[in-house]
Amino acid sequence: MSVQKILFIHAGTFSMVNTVLKDKLQESFSSYQVHDIEMNGVLRRNKVVLFLNIFYFIKEYGADFVLGRREIKEAKRFFLSTLYIFNFFKKYLEKNIDASEYVFSLQTQSMYDFELNGLPHFIYTDHTNLCNFFYPTLSLAPTRLVKSDLYHARETELYQNTRKIFVMGNHTKQSLIHQYNIDEKKVVEVGCGGNIPIPATVNNAKYHTKSILFVGDRWELKGGWVLIEAFKIARKHHPEATLNIVGSKPPVANVEGCYAVERVPLEVLKSYYEQASIFCMPSIVETFGIVFVEAMYYRLPIVTSNIGSNSFTIQDGVSGILTDGSVYQISKALISLLGSGERCQAYGKAGYELACKKYTWDVILDQMSSEIASEIGTSQTVGDKL
Repeated sequence: MSVQKILFIHAGTFSMVNTVLKDKLQESFSSYQVHDIEMNGVLRRNKVVLFLNIFYFIKEYGADFVLGRREIKEAKRFFLSTLYIFNFFKKYLEKNIDASEYVFSLQTQSMYDFELNGLPHFIYTDHTNLCNFFYPTLSLAPTRLVKSDLYHARETELYQNTRKIFVMGNHTKQSLIHQYNIDEKKVVEVGCGGNIPIPATVNNAKYHTKSILFVGDRWELKGGWVLIEAFKIARKHHPEATLNIVGSKPPVANVEGCYAVERVPLEVLKSYYEQASIFCMPSIVETFGIVFVEAMYYRLPIVTSNIGSNSFTIQDGVSGILTDGSVYQISKALISLLGSGERCQAYGKAGYELACKKYTWDVILDQMSSEIASEIGTSQTVGDKL
């Protein structure tokens, strides 16, 4: 039987990356049908599995919660990170997918093992389980986010059985090489594109409006309260400064000049980027900040913390300011930029040029398609693969 398909497997939206990636895959491999499988939907249709997983979750993680090694409020985060769920997905694919129909498989993220024996497999991810040890704030209690030893063993096996691992950020690449002992040749840093188009122009007058923008839905892990305190200090120097929070709605009604809205449609989100003069998100944990890329599209200078992939995405002193994530350094950076519209514009321009060169989906799919084609033994060009 002639191979006619590409298998694209994922769980969830992956910050809307999966929708974009499916379409871009189809464009890059136009002669083949992309078969899309969303595994969370499979799990929801198997309610017995979810019920039985309660037992396996308690068995795998229960002692950690009882002994205080993990926080009870984080239980939901770990519920689907059991060896039982890992094995369920693996068995489901083996039973329902005929690998001979596909030329290769690609999964996003590495939370589960979607590799099928004999089928060339690739991963596109922004994290590893052990990346959590890279974050200073979590170093004293890493089990808050790090999953079980059983889970880690299967995750490692997945990386070993994968042809190439495409990563968004350099810190993920370093984790795979040094924490999982994966051959450096198997790991390719490709970055990530934004969820909104790149605007042709921006209104340069915005750099003088002293409007700070935060976009994110995990308020605490994105350094939200640090930003609030830093903004209060910055506003003493620039009383006309404002802060718009999009994607989270913390209780900030008493913070003068601060406005918050929950998640908004992309069309509305674009208007926030259009009107802002500075983008600030002092993350405590950052796998890869897609919102940073979007801010660069809109030529915004960026203020953030020097963690995760940030130091590779943002050029300190060129496209933004990297800090230690403290209230003092964030407020200092904001005060500096709020006082110079010209500097904001220069940083924004530098970030925009970098984003156009490195962080567009066309550039990223070009890299991924070429690597995949080379790995499975074809030299045809992008757009006429395989």
